[in-house]
Amino acid sequence: MRSKDIVARQGGDEFTILLPDMYSEKSASFMAEQILTILNKPYFIKDEELSVTPSIGIAMYPDYGTDVTELMKNADMAMYRAKANGKNRFVFFSKEMSIAQNEIHFLEGELSKALQQNEFSLEYQPQVNTKQNKLSVLRH
Repeated sequence: MRSKDIVARQGGDEFTILLPDMYSEKSASFMAEQILTILNKPYFIKDEELSVTPSIGIAMYPDYGTDVTELMKNADMAMYRAKANGKNRFVFFSKEMSIAQNEIHFLEGELSKALQQNEFSLEYQPQVNTKQNKLSVLRH
């Protein structure tokens, strides 16, 4: 880390790193690789080994955020994508992530509205054993 870089604990197990003057994805990738390498080493506390599985989300200014709130939101989306892809990695935010997130929010809203308006109905599907001509399972 450089002296002008800022590290802050977000809460829980999340940290934010602000890297001023980091203008290329190549430079950000290099820094993320260094962080992963350092954090992947085993740590020992009172003879007990601890391992860390970092997931890093990166949002570049100004392409994927022009203010702190937008950059944090986009880096967070990228971090969750890194976690979903197996941890111990970094992912750059992309516009596709934002589109997918908007679709998820829309679907969640539509499902919530459908639940409130009782638009779901429960259907039972019996499974019949045709050899014995008997009901074997009732799936719901």
